[in-house]
Parts: sequence; C-alpha cells; structure tokens
Amino acid sequence: SYPSAYCSASMNYEAIIGVVLCPIAYFAMMWIGRVLKRRWGVKLGGDFQMLCLSTSVFIATNWIEVEQGLADLLKAAMLFSTAMFIVKLVNRFYWEGYFQKKRQMIVPRFLTHSTMLIALMLSGLIVVQWIYKVDVKGLLVGGTVGMAGVALALQNILKNLFAGFTLQMDKPYKPGDWLTIDGELGQVMEINWRSTRMRTIDHIYLDLPNGDMISNKIINLNYPVKLHAFRCTIPADYSSPPNQVRDILLASVSHVDGVRQDPAPEVYVKDFDDRAAIYEIKYWIDEDEKMDRIADAIRTGAWYALHRAGMSIPWPKQVVQFERRRQGQD
Repeated sequence: SYPSAYCSASMNYEAIIGVVLCPIAYFAMMWIGRVLKRRWGVKLGGDFQMLCLSTSVFIATNWIEVEQGLADLLKAAMLFSTAMFIVKLVNRFYWEGYFQKKRQMIVPRFLTHSTMLIALMLSGLIVVQWIYKVDVKGLLVGGTVGMAGVALALQNILKNLFAGFTLQMDKPYKPGDWLTIDGELGQVMEINWRSTRMRTIDHIYLDLPNGDMISNKIINLNYPVKLHAFRCTIPADYSSPPNQVRDILLASVSHVDGVRQDPAPEVYVKDFDDRAAIYEIKYWIDEDEKMDRIADAIRTGAWYALHRAGMSIPWPKQVVQFERRRQGQD
C-alpha cells in the first residue's frame, strides 16, 4: 500500500504543478502580446489568444496525463496559431517596418496574403505528416504539379510582381521624376508592385506594367539631380557670319524664363544642309513640366533676334522647270 500511496501523492503533486503552470503561462504570454501590441504595434487577435491557450494547456499536459487524441489536437492548434503569430511578426517588422516605413515602399496585400497562405500550408503539412502520421508524398507531388500550373497561368502577373520588387529595391526612379520611355515623356505619379503610373505633359495618365519598365530603356531626367540639358536647333542663312549668329542666339536665349544661367547656355554650328547652316542651342533647365514653353520661347526669341539683325531663317526651296516638246522630238 505504501508504493501505491506514494504514486498517488506524486500524481496529485504533478497535477497541481500542471494546474498552476497553465494560468501562469497563459497570462505571461498575454502580457508579452500586450507589450508587442502597445509598444511595437503588432496587430494581434483571436489567433494569438488561441496560441496562448493551446500553449498553456500543452505545458500543463506535461504534468497531467491526457488522451493522445487531445494531445495531438493541442499540438495542431499550437502549431497553426504559432504560424499565424510568426506571419504577423513578419508583416509588422519586415513588410511594414522595413519596406513600407524605412524604404518608403508600398507593400501590396498580395505579398502579405501569400506569406500567410504559405505559412498555413506548411503548418498543415507538418500536422498531417508528423502529428497524425499520414504520408503526404502524393499530396506534395500533386500540389507541386498544381502550383506549376497556377504559376504558368499567372506568369504575366508574377513577372510584373517580381519586376516591381526589383524596382522597389533598386529605386531607378521615384514619384515625381520625369522619365523618357520609348520616346514618351512623363512624370512618375505612383509605383506599386504591378505597374508604374505616369502622367504626360498633356496630363494623360499611363499605367505601364513593371515588366515593361524593366525590359525597356529608361531615361531618368531627374537623377541624380533635376538639372539637365536640352538642345534646340535653329537654321540660319549661309550669308550670315557664324560668330555673329552665335552671339545673337546666346543673347536671345539668356533672357528666356526657365533657362538656367549656371551652367550657361552654349551655341554650336551643328551641321550644313542644302538650305542653311544649322545651329544648336544647348541650355539647362530644372523644370521639365515647362520644357515645351521654354523651347517655344527660345525659338520665338531667336526668330525676332535674327530678323532685328537683318538675318533670315531660310526655308526649303524647289525650282520646277517646264520644257515644251519641240516638233519632231520624242
């Protein structure tokens, strides 16, 4: 009777320990969750309470003997809730903390939802394989084939998604920059994980997939600084001395609003064609939205300045000669 009484007392002692540890573990985890929520802004909900409850009960089962089915159910609940807790930590400190706040990147819900889905799938496979001892090799093969089919069907979306990730990491441009893409000039208004939205000078909005942005040649007019040069060609008659034309054009462009004087504008003799000498004006601006008005003011000022100096801007001329057929001539 002594050994049986001793065993009974030992079992009662272990049961008391389990009963005491269960609420202690529960409230300790709830306190940790409150700290994470208030200090770090981690969004916790009912899944975290399930994690606290299942973990505290699981700790108590180490001291209190329970049925195997209940123990497996506690392990599964603890594993799923742990996965959800890890996903929320990743969303808070990685997607939101690093990408959204530190790198000023817009994190799409697709990534956060994909992270949650992958975590739940892995948790389900672990529960089925190692807790309930069910072979999942066939399920893995079928799932792999299914995922390959889904990836093939969504290849364009995935292409734009990964291209958006590359753009967000490398940052070749940012909102507000003026870009030239395939001869199209526009200002970047928004960069998301699927596309880049731009606005042209005519206030036409373009939604360009990120896959196209990666594959095309991009000229960023605002990197590394907004100041950059433009060029404008002006024809002048061959009878006009080049040095005099150059001085006239420099004087006319220096008064145009929007043209920077540091660096100063420059004028070159660019070419000679069949009608005139072609002069090129190189000028610097830092307001790309005014480029059309600035170019118009430069050409208008050059026209007036050349005419005031008695010079002309030639135009193409064509001589047409008519010949009468003589009698007896083919």
